[in-house]
Amino acid sequence: KDKVQPYLNPGPSMGNPDLGRGLFEQFCAECHGNDGEGIKAPAINNQEFLNAATNGYLLATITLGREATPMPAWGLPDNQRHVLSKRERQNIVSFIRKWQTLSIRRQPDDPIFNLLNSE
Repeated sequence: KDKVQPYLNPGPSMGNPDLGRGLFEQFCAECHGNDGEGIKAPAINNQEFLNAATNGYLLATITLGREATPMPAWGLPDNQRHVLSKRERQNIVSFIRKWQTLSIRRQPDDPIFNLLNSE
């Protein structure tokens, strides 16, 4: 039986970060900045945020937007802008994930970690 590593990882990324870079620059950088530093929108190149946000959360946010904010729903039909395909949105998530440099160490008494690693 494989052992679970003692770090919380963001999960597998299904996208291509190299393709995601160009998409991010084209569709996201105007608000989030080329390096995710935040210009008109929150900074997303933030280690605390990246450690807390799963890839699913990032993908859902890009797909559905953020209600009551200027963040558009890039995955829903709209006559005002390009709709990003699922693959394009996954590529953007993969690019964003490359900014993550920290991992959160699980506590030795974490019951989930202990359960998954029990013999």
